[in-house]
Amino acid sequence: KKSSTDIHENLSIALLKVLPDLLVKFKTDSAVTGSLTALPRYLLPTVFSLPQRKGDFISLVKRLSDIFLQSSDETVLENVSLSLRYLSDGDHSRATDGSLQLKNITQELRDRLVDLFEDSPSDGSQSEASSKRKRRSTAKSPNKRRRGESPSSRGSTANVTDDDDDGIDESTNAVETEYGIYLNLMRFRILFQRCNLAPYLQDDDGDASDNDDGVEAICSVVADGIATRLNARKPSAAKDDRTEDGSAGASTTTKHTSIWDKDEKNIAMVTAKAVEQGLLLLNTATAWKLREVMVEENLVVDDDDDDIMEEADEDDEDDEIEDHVVLRLRDRAIALIELCYEQFVEDSAVDEDDESIATHYTDDQKAFATRVQIVGSRAATDLRSLFPKELAHAASPLLRAFAIVNDGRLIGGFVRCLRSKEAMLRANDEAEEEEMTGNDTLLLPIARTLAYNWKEGNRREAGVALAHMTGSGDKAHSLMSALSKVLKKNDPVRYLEAQMASLRQSFEDWIENEPEEPGDMPTDAEMTAFEEAEKAHKQQFLDLEQQAWKLSQSLGVGKLSKELTPALLGFVQEGIRFAFSNTGGDDDEEDEWALGTRLSFLKILVKYANWAKKNKAQKQSLKELLDENEITLHEHPDFGEVLEEDLEALKTFRKALGLEPTAISVDDDGASRATHGTLDTPMAGNEDEDHVTPSPSTGGKYPRGSSTNRSHMSSVSGLRSLSPLYEKDGDEASPDGSGDGSDAEGSSIKDSIAEEPEEVEKGEEEDVDENPEEDESDDDSDEEFSQPRRKSRGYGSQSQRSSKTFDPY
Repeated sequence: KKSSTDIHENLSIALLKVLPDLLVKFKTDSAVTGSLTALPRYLLPTVFSLPQRKGDFISLVKRLSDIFLQSSDETVLENVSLSLRYLSDGDHSRATDGSLQLKNITQELRDRLVDLFEDSPSDGSQSEASSKRKRRSTAKSPNKRRRGESPSSRGSTANVTDDDDDGIDESTNAVETEYGIYLNLMRFRILFQRCNLAPYLQDDDGDASDNDDGVEAICSVVADGIATRLNARKPSAAKDDRTEDGSAGASTTTKHTSIWDKDEKNIAMVTAKAVEQGLLLLNTATAWKLREVMVEENLVVDDDDDDIMEEADEDDEDDEIEDHVVLRLRDRAIALIELCYEQFVEDSAVDEDDESIATHYTDDQKAFATRVQIVGSRAATDLRSLFPKELAHAASPLLRAFAIVNDGRLIGGFVRCLRSKEAMLRANDEAEEEEMTGNDTLLLPIARTLAYNWKEGNRREAGVALAHMTGSGDKAHSLMSALSKVLKKNDPVRYLEAQMASLRQSFEDWIENEPEEPGDMPTDAEMTAFEEAEKAHKQQFLDLEQQAWKLSQSLGVGKLSKELTPALLGFVQEGIRFAFSNTGGDDDEEDEWALGTRLSFLKILVKYANWAKKNKAQKQSLKELLDENEITLHEHPDFGEVLEEDLEALKTFRKALGLEPTAISVDDDGASRATHGTLDTPMAGNEDEDHVTPSPSTGGKYPRGSSTNRSHMSSVSGLRSLSPLYEKDGDEASPDGSGDGSDAEGSSIKDSIAEEPEEVEKGEEEDVDENPEEDESDDDSDEEFSQPRRKSRGYGSQSQRSSKTFDPY
């Protein structure tokens, strides 16, 4: 009886003999070819060394090489890559023949890409590409196949070049060039992901030291070619005419470039695919070089060895690395990602003439912009995972240099892209699972990078992601729930800060979406539209309450951890200050909110009241803060304009905390008073008050000319720009000069832990950390893209501000 080894060996010999012929016979059938190209990985390596099988082995690797250079099917390319790696590895005597074929493929793809990028236009136009081909057609034989062309396309190309110049289809030629770039980039990327091609990119007479030059050279060609295409297609800013004093106009309008006036229908999306493959190729090359360097420098350690992450010695400060092949590759990829984000166009924005900016763009440009931004976001996620911020604390100066510390623009571009697709993500809530979009391309990447970098993660970035805990479908809910568990486990206090950032952003989105009342004599259609908008607005607040409830539930069951118990006081205090504030994030008075507009936020904080009221000392601190802010509110000259709905939110919050209600009344002469513990002027009672949906104060802001329109334009310009905001606390100005840092009074929520009392109400014991963390300055200088939001700069009057505040930013 034959053993299983003998059977496997006999089967391997039989397959090795027939596979080359089968690959030729079924080369036009991608399904069969996909299966056949996977078989070599299951052959016994010992049969490759048999002398009588040498010819079969060489024939097999040549057939696989031919298929790889001609196929456009990703499954076939993946299988061929894995098979070629298998055939070129190991200690069998034919491994060198397999490696030789890998080298031939690598150099062929490199030469194809160099030729194709040289043939392509420098400014993205079709006419230049056509003129280059015309010039070459007089010097080259029409029957000679260009690099990058498959044999099947040779005949059609020859026919075109035989014609007169006037017969050349410029659009067809441009599409062929872009498609050739895309296909060969995809082949190169797939092969590079499976095999380290660096040794094969050096010249035949080169040595190992030329590996870096070979990798960097092809990456430079690809990066420059992709950058040319992105620069040619990005929207251009056209400023208004200058004012009388010669200063620039107040607003900026974004317009499409001339390339989009041409016939780009067949080119734009092919170029977008080429951008995707080019970025993935750059990231792959960077990852291989990073691994190679870490192995060479002995920077790969066991899981139980923490030496690599020890703080650097002072003696190492002079050893900082400023130039390295990994840094150059990394920075090239980052530059391309930022170019992808600069393609952003805003569909819902309006210009100074109240005309939709969407009309400034073609449908092709908007589709291209969406595609490359999503591609850039995926690439940014990969880079931030390869070079996490935490490496900045490594003992090795090389690793410290690799860390992406200033990632504000990467984060900002991703956040802007994600927020521009909010409507698409929210539509998943009522869609079937197979019809859901955006989860894998937007939410999954941002969740992955947050989980990987959370020890020094960006809280506002996390807040944008956590907003999809509800309202974006079951898949998004499951994804965000899993993310919340990771964030809470790694840094629960930072996770609580991210919750505040999420709730504040969602709340201000709700205020911004307040429907505009129709004119004095509205038509039936206008009234119907207004009623529908009001209904949707109320539902948005109910969804926000549900979001707060889900986030609150994610903190724990029964009782909070020792870290979260004192931190929750800072969380609720920050929410109270935000609710009583009425100023935006800019110095411009036109951006002020009407008094009491944000009091509705207290209904969101109700979901956290059950945690806060268990601790008697925390409850007393919150009572004092509430009383102080109420007195200031009552003394404001515009107190009479505060809506009853907003005051009802205040009453609901006090009741949820177990505090006595405050009677609020205004005398005929405008003087206000507040008495605690009595109801001199009873508020409207409502047994079902927890379900009352508030609405923002009429007008939203103080009426100052066309402030509403200006506010909308400000939001739009915020989406278009790519300037990050500091997440750093203190008095430092943001890099775009939009703020002076005065919104961050304290260093972080952890500041409020140090003096946290431990008194607990009877029957409601709660664990309190008796050895709280030291005051910790948030020196990570986290940056984020400037969103169309207004962060609170003042929480009530100056006297109300505490030196120990919760900081969600």
